Amino acid sequence: MITPEEAKQVRDARIALDVVATGKHTELDATPQLSAKRAEAESRLSPALGIPTGKKSSAEPSVSRDSEGLSTQTMRTQALTASATGPSEGTGERYCAVARNDVKKQAFQPTPRQVEWAVDQAVVGEVDFYRSPNWKNTGMGGYQPQGLFPPIVLAGDPNGTLDNEDPDVTDRWHIPSQVMLGVTAQESNMWQATRFAVPGVTANSLIGNYYGSQYTSDGTQADPWRINFSEADCGYGITQATDGMRLAGKEKDGETALSPLTQEAVALDYTANIAYGVQILSDKWNQTYRAGMKLNDGHPQWIENWFFALWAYNSGFYETADSGGHKGLGWTNNPANPLWKANRIPFLQHATDPRLDDYSHAAHPQDWPYEEKVLGWAARPISAMFAPGDFKPGYLAAWWNTVDSRSKVKPQVDLFCDASKTCDASKIGDNDSNDPGLGACQLDAGDSDTNPHWLRCWWDKPAQWKDCDRLAECGHQVHRFNTSYPEQADANSYPPRCSSGLPSNALIVDDVPGGTTPAGSGSRGCGAVQSDGTFTLTYQPSDVIDADTGQTVTTYPGKIDTHQIGAGYGNHFWFTHTRSPESFPEPGDRMKVTGTWKLGQTITEHNGQAKVYAHIPDHGAQTSKAEYRIKHAHGTTVKAISQDANQSNK
Repeated sequence: MITPEEAKQVRDARIALDVVATGKHTELDATPQLSAKRAEAESRLSPALGIPTGKKSSAEPSVSRDSEGLSTQTMRTQALTASATGPSEGTGERYCAVARNDVKKQAFQPTPRQVEWAVDQAVVGEVDFYRSPNWKNTGMGGYQPQGLFPPIVLAGDPNGTLDNEDPDVTDRWHIPSQVMLGVTAQESNMWQATRFAVPGVTANSLIGNYYGSQYTSDGTQADPWRINFSEADCGYGITQATDGMRLAGKEKDGETALSPLTQEAVALDYTANIAYGVQILSDKWNQTYRAGMKLNDGHPQWIENWFFALWAYNSGFYETADSGGHKGLGWTNNPANPLWKANRIPFLQHATDPRLDDYSHAAHPQDWPYEEKVLGWAARPISAMFAPGDFKPGYLAAWWNTVDSRSKVKPQVDLFCDASKTCDASKIGDNDSNDPGLGACQLDAGDSDTNPHWLRCWWDKPAQWKDCDRLAECGHQVHRFNTSYPEQADANSYPPRCSSGLPSNALIVDDVPGGTTPAGSGSRGCGAVQSDGTFTLTYQPSDVIDADTGQTVTTYPGKIDTHQIGAGYGNHFWFTHTRSPESFPEPGDRMKVTGTWKLGQTITEHNGQAKVYAHIPDHGAQTSKAEYRIKHAHGTTVKAISQDANQSNK
């Protein structure tokens, strides 16, 4: 149902079609608005409040992010600079600072043990080792992760000093390790690189909504292959760090781009990324604490007391009130919001036996607010890959004195809802809604589609649901790695093949230009590529009309589904995904990618005859019928190879 006022507004629409004769089903989306109501719920809290201090957006897969519209001039520039060849986008096209599919700028995928080590060091401000220049052949300059992101003294700390002469840094107040590890689990599954990379391998950085995909009002993607770079989130890596990660000149309002070196470190190096995430979360503690928003006894050693800081980490904190007196934390992540089921149990806890886990919750995380999910991961570690086929808890769990105390890690749903904040707790229920009059937030209807009433209930007061000191009801951290531990060892999954095994007179056309050294080092480094020709990836154009400017923009959606892995021959290969014939012409045709190997000379030996081989890596090649078209003097020969049956790295 919609109100008469809503009926006058521009809205998303979906048409479902069923063809009776064939039984086929399709859906058509009309998305005149670039950001729908669900996206607004997660990102645009209230324009009247201005820009939240140090806002950090997350990159949950069902959430759209803050954005600014493209100007006409920007759209024209994008149309002119987009290229049909090459898998990476240039600075005139993309908005995010560190490009995808740059052979040199690949992120290293750490092991869960490396992530836990880095978190344990970063929370106490001791990620202070030196990364030498050109770390893992990425071309970066040298830096100290902690030098890029200095530790922050937590507000209220009686030992609040960062004096390096203090031998016991753990005496200072700091984030409990499991809180920060819970952030890494929720934000990224503890991944610095894309999900296609196993530990020890390099690949594209994990980037939140790099292409600015749109979302419908229910949080699903309206068209996953429509590119609008201005809508990009640009959250990078393990902590999905967003602030400062756009290109200089393309920042969001109130954002300042980090230096290029710092941006690359955040995107490619898990230790720098974690140091940044710790700095952001520490800042959120300070903002909420100094605003008088203490939880329970207000001491940061307890897991539950980070609820406000986590709330702010995900959706921002507004220190300055608007004309209506609204400030603090927005409605989106409030446990009383009807976006979350009122009868939910703690995230990852079994419904009937609190001693047991229920990891099926991770399949529908949209039923819990962000901070409850993080505390759930703190109590119950994510199952993480240490090596192919080797899954176990990603880190040590926090602990509670009793099962009952752990089961109450989630506060009651009405804790942050009272009459002083125009919130009626009696309205919270299984069938409540954010429609006017049907939910806890009692404010009148909003003044615009981007400022609806249900985004205008705020919280800026202290609260308590546990006695941490006297009754010891709160969670304790477990610190596995003290500061004497060095950086943990790299994994070596799927080591590359550096020699072809072919006869010495074989001519090899590599998938990267000759002379290039792909990212990777140590046993994974194969040195500079030698290539006897060229390799080109070519993409199908897709023209879209910008709703604001009317300009036609040419994009190449196939680049969205083009990926690189630091493995295989020479420590690098590209891949995309096959699509069934039923997907043509849409979306299959616009997603078409053509790879062309071209020998740089004419073969004259043996009467101009030669055998042609294709290298198949030992993983990531699954299509059963890859068609290779060999063009030669007498025409074209087509050969189909089952990559899935030949994953032999030869």
